[in-house]
Amino acid sequence: SQFWLKPKRMRWSGTRSASSATMQQRKSPLLVVLLVAAALGLLTSVLPSQNFTLYVQDNSGANSVYVISLKAEKCQKRYQRLRPGDQVVCVGSTVSGVRNKVMRAIVTRTVKPSCDNMKNGFIRSYDRNYCVLIDAAGNPVGNKIFGAIDQRCANKWPKLGMLASKGR
Repeated sequence: SQFWLKPKRMRWSGTRSASSATMQQRKSPLLVVLLVAAALGLLTSVLPSQNFTLYVQDNSGANSVYVISLKAEKCQKRYQRLRPGDQVVCVGSTVSGVRNKVMRAIVTRTVKPSCDNMKNGFIRSYDRNYCVLIDAAGNPVGNKIFGAIDQRCANKWPKLGMLASKGR
């Protein structure tokens, strides 16, 4: 008969050394902090920023405004869906010194690429986001628009199209 030599088994006493227990306690809060930081970083990259800036393209007296809400059929605060021709509510300061004045504006140019109305394959995008200020009736506040406006905006708002062609 053969005898198999078996190694002695080490028994687990159920207690750990003090150093390994403290290491485990130190790792768990650090892990939680890292997971929370990663989740917040992911959310901030997905969610839109709350201070969406538009530069004013007419001679109304304002330089730049902050968008606070969108005036659309679906009243969702999604700045990713902002296109030329959309009406927005914004806050800004004017030349007369009035600060934090609530105004209405129409987006005329966006950095986000947009397809042409003719559906001929052309995609337009601009270097900055621009708008034109309007009053409650939908008429432009200024009497001149500097630079070009998007074709979609000119078709949706004919008054802006006339002012833009006059300002060239």
